[in-house]
Parts: sequence; structure tokens; C-alpha cells
Amino acid sequence: RRLPGSRGPILQQVRRKTEQAAAEEGAGFFQNFRVIPTLISAVVAGGGAVVGFDFLSKRTYDQLYEAVYKEFQWDPSWFAVDPAVRLVGGPEDTWAVDRRQEQERTEIGMRTVIFVRHAQYAKDDKGQLKLTNTGKQQAEATGKRLRELIPKECFVRAIYHSQTAPAGETAAIMAKSFARVPVREAPSLREGIPVMPDPPHPNLQLSEEEMAADREWLDKAFHRFMDPPQGGDARNTDADIIVAHGNMLRYFICKVAQIDPAAWLRFRLLHSSVTVVQIDARGGVLVRQMGDVGHLPAEALTN
Repeated sequence: RRLPGSRGPILQQVRRKTEQAAAEEGAGFFQNFRVIPTLISAVVAGGGAVVGFDFLSKRTYDQLYEAVYKEFQWDPSWFAVDPAVRLVGGPEDTWAVDRRQEQERTEIGMRTVIFVRHAQYAKDDKGQLKLTNTGKQQAEATGKRLRELIPKECFVRAIYHSQTAPAGETAAIMAKSFARVPVREAPSLREGIPVMPDPPHPNLQLSEEEMAADREWLDKAFHRFMDPPQGGDARNTDADIIVAHGNMLRYFICKVAQIDPAAWLRFRLLHSSVTVVQIDARGGVLVRQMGDVGHLPAEALTN
């Protein structure tokens, strides 16, 4: 009951759950209690620290564990979803079936997903979105860099891109560095705001209905492109290159790393930045690099 207000969402959740449990238990709150040290505050002033403790009943303790502490444990079954969630319609459903069949046939045991934010663009004289000269240089440098980074034994399945002109143009320029790698337009890779960022941004004024619609669509795309391989030999690997948008990519990174999705606006992805995620057959995830722009000269760094 004495837990103070907090700027952070964790202690706020602890406080809400404690108050809820205390209200439910009423007079019997201190019956069958266990004492646990609950850090209320640590105030360093004059060389001293003040640490508070509270008494929690067993029931309250269990509720807190379920509601808060357990949330920070890794979920090894994050990829297990209803197959219908993966269906977005069109050729993408065929691609997903082809990929799973290929993984089973070749015993692919490690998947590499390479995210690239589209290059810089601007409107031309006709109002069409086109890459700027800097954007074209960014895309070309990114394609060459990925060709150097991806091992020769790794099979690059395709370069996927959203339906926007900048993403398609970026993918086409990058593809010049890859022989016989198809370039595929994926409508599910569209931009959106799936959840209000924490802390909130003053320029984002969306209804919960609008964000829920974006979230439903992006979650489908996430499970379409982020499923683990089916084989057991991690030496056999394939890769997908995804050229898309900053909000969408940051949301995907939060989800696959099991970070609070509301944190997506706390980091930035520059134009033509590279993020690499590896997924093994058990669902293990490693974000190998994020927002890498080391392949671009300083004058070509744009947001």
C-alpha cells in the first residue's frame, strides 16, 4: 500500500497490482503473509541511502510475480501462433509455403533476416516520390556492403520491399549487387503506428482503433517473415533482405527481442541502415547488429 508513485511503468504496475490485491483481501491482507524486501526507493543524499520494505501476503506476492516479474522471462514459444495469423493474402502466402518446404528439404537450421530502411527520397516535379542522388548512393553502398557481409554459403532467398516507390527503388538498386536474387514486392510490409510510444510523442495523435488496425496488419507481416527455420543444422542458413520503413522495422525489432513494443520510438534507424537478426530452429534470437551505417560516408547520413 505504501509503494510510491513512479515514473517507470514497472513500479506503476507493481503498485496497481498491490493495491488491487490489498483491496480484494481486505482485513485478511496480513494473514498468511510472507515478508519480502520490496525496493521502494534508493535516495543517495549526503552519502546515505534509504531503502524501504513492505509486507506482502502470499497471494499478493504470487499476483505480483505473475503480473510483473514473469513478464521479463524469455518466451521460447513466441513464434507459435494460429496459422491464420500468418495469412495476408496474395502471393505472399505462396512464398511462405515455398520457404517452409525449402527449409524442410534442405534442413535449414539458421535464418538471417536483414532489415534495411529505404534510402532518402523526395518529390520530383510531378509530385512522385523518387530517391534523391544521395539516396541512390545510399542504396548502392548498402547493396555492396550486404554482398560483403553475407557468407557465400548462405542462400539469399529474395529481396522483399514494401509497395512504396522509395522502398522499391532502393531494393532494385541493391539487387544489382546480387546475381539471380529475385526482388519481390510485399504489400504487408507497410508503414504504420501499431502502439503509442512510451514516452508519448506530442505529434502522434491516433485513436486506439487506428493503432489496433496497424498492429493487426504488422503482426501478420511479423509472423510471415520472422518464423524460425525447420531444420536442425545451424550451419545451413538462408537469408531474407527486407527493405521497408522505420516505424515498422523498429516495431519488429522490439517484438523479436521481446522488448516492450512501446519502446519503438526510443531509437532511430537512418536511411539505408542495416539491422541483422538471426533466428535458430528452437526460436532463439540474436540481434547481431542494429541501425548500422558504417558503410555510408558521413555526408550521406540522413534521417
